[in-house]
Amino acid sequence: MKKLSILILALFVCMSFAMPALAKVKVGGRVDVDTMYIINDEHFQRNSAAVAAALNSVDASRSWFTIDVPSSTRLYGKWTNDAGDVGMHIEIGLRGEEGGNEVVNTRYAYGWWKINPIFKLTAGQQDEVIAPYRASQELGTNGKLGTRNDTNMDHTGLRGFGGIGNDRKEGIRLDTKLGEKTNLAIAIFTPNVNGAQGSWAARDEEETLPRVDATFSTSLGAFSLAPGFSWYKAQYEWDPQCANYQGDDADIDAWVLSLPVKFAPGGPITLTAELNYGENIGNGNWNIGRYTNIAPNNTISTGAQFDNVTDASGNVFTQAADTEFLGFWADLSWKAHPIVTVHFLYGLQQLTNDDRVLEANRWTNMRYAYGVSIPIKVAKGFTIRPEIFYYDYGENERGGVVDPANGDLGNQTIVGVQFRIAF
Repeated sequence: MKKLSILILALFVCMSFAMPALAKVKVGGRVDVDTMYIINDEHFQRNSAAVAAALNSVDASRSWFTIDVPSSTRLYGKWTNDAGDVGMHIEIGLRGEEGGNEVVNTRYAYGWWKINPIFKLTAGQQDEVIAPYRASQELGTNGKLGTRNDTNMDHTGLRGFGGIGNDRKEGIRLDTKLGEKTNLAIAIFTPNVNGAQGSWAARDEEETLPRVDATFSTSLGAFSLAPGFSWYKAQYEWDPQCANYQGDDADIDAWVLSLPVKFAPGGPITLTAELNYGENIGNGNWNIGRYTNIAPNNTISTGAQFDNVTDASGNVFTQAADTEFLGFWADLSWKAHPIVTVHFLYGLQQLTNDDRVLEANRWTNMRYAYGVSIPIKVAKGFTIRPEIFYYDYGENERGGVVDPANGDLGNQTIVGVQFRIAF
């Protein structure tokens, strides 16, 4: 499959040079190389890094050096017809060898039709509509969290620390141009298929509706904003083979409200920020980074959680408890030189579930991150980006109490340089 994907793109590139008169074709790509020193403290190693409970007894801190070619490395081809009203974009990502996880994946595969000056239709694997802005932070797309079982960490764009995307999904999108600097985008995307949830281990999950996104983008002088809303429903149907859980028919709403804002008054300073709020985001398919179920005996989750409840007649049914999500990030950039921009970043994310039946099972977790990213365009097509970031995973607070045994979820520091070569 890997060789086939590369062969297809190679043929596309060859055709673009062989038939320039038939259409407008652009090919390109980039190589990202992450050179990182990663430091995990002992609390992170014990309570956050280990997925398997057997590894949770590891107390020692861990530091290591890695060079990684992350999956943001890519090759792409774009085509537009002579009339300029139909186009296509195909792009594949290439993951390096680090950890033995070489991967070829589809990043983009969509086509578009500009119906008229107002409407544009796009179909295929494309950018999400919600949360179109992104924090300028690049190190950590891939890399070990601290054990051989943890293959990814994906902190880029402060995902998992306030950011929720922007990701790429299969969908159909309609853009409506409402003015010179105003656009309304409405899209439907393939829903997330989670399978069984919690104690509904033998129940069927159905996605009878697509995920729906809508974003209104506009510019008002120095201000730009793109408020958006995304919604998804997961439905659970009782399986007749499970006679003990005949009261489990239910559904879960997962949604996110996003408010990205950018302030660029001119000059060297620009401020970009985003506020996100929603429920059960782990049940949907928004990109919130790697949020490992930490402290296996005291799981924190981004999705809804479930309790078995017995009624007065002795019947057992399952009750869903919604998980609230709050995320915020800010990116203050300073163009210190024509080739140097300094980004000061901060992100915060809080998850809370206070709907559990037992008070002892109700929990909250707040994590935050901050750091500096400095892209330096040393030559045409070549950027060197030093970064240093500190990630605090917060505390595991359950029933209003932080368990001293595994309540401190630790911190992680990533120091390094990304090399990017693009054409």
